[in-house]
Amino acid sequence: MEKICHYTTANNALKILSSNALKFGQIKNSNDPFENLVKRYNLTYRIQDPLKSFMNEIFEFVNTEVSIVCFGVNDNLVLADQNWTMWAHYGETHSGVCLTFDLEAFLNEVQKQSYQLLSGRINYTNSLIIPPDYFDERMDNSLKDILIEFQKPLLFSKHRGWSYENEYRIMKIRKLL
Repeated sequence: MEKICHYTTANNALKILSSNALKFGQIKNSNDPFENLVKRYNLTYRIQDPLKSFMNEIFEFVNTEVSIVCFGVNDNLVLADQNWTMWAHYGETHSGVCLTFDLEAFLNEVQKQSYQLLSGRINYTNSLIIPPDYFDERMDNSLKDILIEFQKPLLFSKHRGWSYENEYRIMKIRKLL
């Protein structure tokens, strides 16, 4: 049984437990500015239209129609529920709550909803950018095809500086693509 841990404030934990629902958020509200794909690319490249419009359409879709919930998972050095940095950042500076779930059971519950799900561990890297010409070659593809093909670098990658989170991410896509 792999467990996943969600660190939160005591007040949020009470809301989660009383409603029996864990709120999914939006990537654009992440505390990592490079999670917002528009920022990630606009700060790195000077992309011209029509490619810029196409890429912004993809990124806007991710920012508005894909919701996310993040968990800590075990690695070979730190147990997910004993990650002191996660307690400090998300667990109300060590006075909050760490909710622990069985990963398989949690995914089964979320899959009962009518959303398309993507999930997996985060890849930590210093190379977060897909060269824009990769998108240029796929401008006739659907948003779904683009997100499925590039889900690892676009949705499941963070800068190596965040590796202490040892994150497992579940994403729901609100609309069928």
